Amino acid sequence: MKISIIIPFFNEEGNLEKLFEHLIKLEEAAEILFVDGGSTDGGVRLLSSMIANFGKGDGSMRLLRSPVRSRAMQMNFGAEHASGEVLLFLHADSILPCTAAEDIERALRRSPAGCFKLRFDSRNPLMLCCGRLSGFRVISRGIMFGDQGIFITKELFEKMGGFAKLPLMEDYDFSIRLKRRGIKPAMAESAIITSARRFEQNGILRTMFKMQKLQHAFRRGEDIDKIAAAYRGRDR
Repeated sequence: MKISIIIPFFNEEGNLEKLFEHLIKLEEAAEILFVDGGSTDGGVRLLSSMIANFGKGDGSMRLLRSPVRSRAMQMNFGAEHASGEVLLFLHADSILPCTAAEDIERALRRSPAGCFKLRFDSRNPLMLCCGRLSGFRVISRGIMFGDQGIFITKELFEKMGGFAKLPLMEDYDFSIRLKRRGIKPAMAESAIITSARRFEQNGILRTMFKMQKLQHAFRRGEDIDKIAAAYRGRDR
């Protein structure tokens, strides 16, 4: 089973070196596609240099330039160029477990789509609780979020038409569409570690409340552009 790891990014220079050092260990087991959305920092230059100097040079690790800056569209663009039977969508500030490939293979025996358990790189008890609630949400409601590392067979991803062209909550929408097909996602045995920076910068409880409020607005079918503007902290 060949896995294509697809990493959409924009201005992530501060995270790319750590991510690259981790992913290069998985190069034997996976194709790795970095998809830039038009970064203006030094991330693209740094990544290009690391791929040239440390990659195997066989195309198993590539940097792609998406024509559109949009996480959903960047992930779709990466999927179009992926050769793996399984697609794994990874945020640039997340770290996969070293057993990721084996854990995905086991999870896919139960369902054609799934995600990892979630841990944040923070010792704050609230973030520990947030990670556990993410796992409970997958089990009880079948809703996966992108920071959990969504994986899916390429065949099913293409049948679904990829991620919807949304400025936000493309992962939520994707999970809802899976549920409509009667597909319950499987959760891998291991955990992905993701950055708590968004919570710590804006206040943990405040960010949790804000995300719940925006998710509720999305479920009610409110204007997605208005929701995206509220997420970014500005008027439409």
